[in-house]
Amino acid sequence: MNTSSFLIWVIFLGAIAAFAVINMSQAYVGSGSLAVVFSEPILPIPSSAANSEMALLQQDKEVKQDKEVQQGNEAFQAGNYRKAADRFATAIQLNPNSAEAYHNRGRAIANLRSDNEAASTLVKAGELYLQQDNSTGYEQVKQDLRLLKEKRTEEKALKDHSR
Repeated sequence: MNTSSFLIWVIFLGAIAAFAVINMSQAYVGSGSLAVVFSEPILPIPSSAANSEMALLQQDKEVKQDKEVQQGNEAFQAGNYRKAADRFATAIQLNPNSAEAYHNRGRAIANLRSDNEAASTLVKAGELYLQQDNSTGYEQVKQDLRLLKEKRTEEKALKDHSR
């Protein structure tokens, strides 16, 4: 193999690597999104806190979770969906039964174009809403999943049409 062929291969492989790195970094940051699917996070429904010892012991944990959800909502509204998804994930770690945290995380992930992960997170939110007898939240999740499916269908049609 002569030197010019070797240099051509190195340049070719370098260009492919650079293209891959740029696309992966755009996808991670979220700037690779074609369109925002969900423009606002859902807001939690206030619950009545019982005055039991258990409620008092969990108050600190709930305050931390509420702070994470609030920070997630702020990041979501600012368009920083990666940070929002991370904040909602932390809220889920603090309270794995928080349907609202799952719901908002699913919406943020959908805006980052990770449709499969968003759908599974939204399904988990729906399951939690059903366990909590929250039909309003459950219906909203169903609507969000329909919207996500419509978006995917439209993108596929555009992709097929451009070929």
